[in-house]
Amino acid sequence: MTDSGQLGTPGSLGAAFGGSVAGGMGGLLPPKPPAPPPPSPAIPASEPPPAPAARPGPPLPPVDQDDPDGLDTFPVSVYLLPAAIQAATAYRSKERVDCAGVVYDALDALRDRLPELVAGRQAPDRREDSLFPGRRESATAAARRTGQRRRLWFFQATTAELAVLDQLQTTSGARSRSELISTAVEAYLLARRRKSR
Repeated sequence: MTDSGQLGTPGSLGAAFGGSVAGGMGGLLPPKPPAPPPPSPAIPASEPPPAPAARPGPPLPPVDQDDPDGLDTFPVSVYLLPAAIQAATAYRSKERVDCAGVVYDALDALRDRLPELVAGRQAPDRREDSLFPGRRESATAAARRTGQRRRLWFFQATTAELAVLDQLQTTSGARSRSELISTAVEAYLLARRRKSR
């Protein structure tokens, strides 16, 4: 840009709008403030920069000193097929249990089969005569095959119940609590639904 003080030079505002228009604009803008002083060095060159803070892991449920029985509850999120959510709602009404009761009934009923069910979910079987092992299906492919996409569902668990869920997750080979619980709940409720039809 050219300086507006040079009214007669080609390419200046004065040339584009005429000297009288550009000249009448003087004094409309406030004067520019002085430039700020340069920043002082934050860390002296002799000191090494501080190490980045370690990222904390997932928070553990707090142990409440006022609740020695461990009855405080924490939300647990699970991805279930819509048909399983509908079946859970019907099961809750019929059995008069809460969402946690649905989960624990399913896990109790299938506890001996959990490793087998989880493995089947992680790597679906191929034909018996295939040379290749099963491969984990993507969520998109599973939704395309079943016609359903899993939805978020919640229940409440105490600290003691979370410890049992974590132990079952480890022994079953599930990658997450959600995978463990959804495998059990879907197998338990959807099998019951097929039998009742």
